[in-house]
Amino acid sequence: QWVPAEQAPSGKPSVAFLASVPELGEATYRLTPGKPAGGTDLTARQAGDTISLANRRIGITLGGPRPAEQGPIAGIRLPGGAAVGAGRLDVPQAPQSVELDLLARGPVFAEAAVDYTFPDRRFWRLRFRVIAGEPVVLVDEEFELPEGSKYTLRLAEGWRADQLFYRDHGNCCRTAAVRSVKTEPV
Repeated sequence: QWVPAEQAPSGKPSVAFLASVPELGEATYRLTPGKPAGGTDLTARQAGDTISLANRRIGITLGGPRPAEQGPIAGIRLPGGAAVGAGRLDVPQAPQSVELDLLARGPVFAEAAVDYTFPDRRFWRLRFRVIAGEPVVLVDEEFELPEGSKYTLRLAEGWRADQLFYRDHGNCCRTAAVRSVKTEPV
């Protein structure tokens, strides 16, 4: 999948592809002209004020009718098809604008941006990426929000989790048992 310079971590135009390399091993890959082999389980759709990114294992819906109140995430689709999550954005100053942009449609990854602009040059920029076949949504954010701002994503809404799968700061995948979920009113 072609990755424009402004979206690539290196800042240079590049190609993204899925690879399987044995632990402590090495692999050689060659790029050749032609049609890509195989398909993808990715979908990326933009309809009005909503963007949905998904694969067969996870999905996320961004935007919706009230992103200034609910925040960027309108819902998360679990592997079984259940939609979970409800967000709330509490800010002392309402956003001046909320922009959604579908950046990539696959076949390796789908990516979207949600950008909030606030008075006094304040901002909240988020990037959401779903990779083909992966059970996670990668989120990258940068912000300078008004003092006292808070976003709450209540994952317990519609979900009774018994495991948590995440990537730590070293980008290692981890699974943890969930013994109890504490929910608090917002």
